[in-house]
Amino acid sequence: MAQVPKALPFSEDFVVVASGVVEISLGLGLLLLRRQRVPIGLIAATFFVAVFLGNISQYLNGASAFGLDTDTKRFAR
Repeated sequence: MAQVPKALPFSEDFVVVASGVVEISLGLGLLLLRRQRVPIGLIAATFFVAVFLGNISQYLNGASAFGLDTDTKRFAR
């Protein structure tokens, strides 16, 4: 939840659960829908870039979680 940007209009719990559902769905899609791997892969790549913005938010807001309790550790992540 520390990585969820405060600017999102959804609760942190919803964002965490929804992103988990999307991640699992994309993984299953890559495993089970072999003919659709390229488009699913592109969607997954886009999703993970969007999720990476949470890491940037965590650094900019100085939110500690997962042992990331200094700016140096948050930046390195």
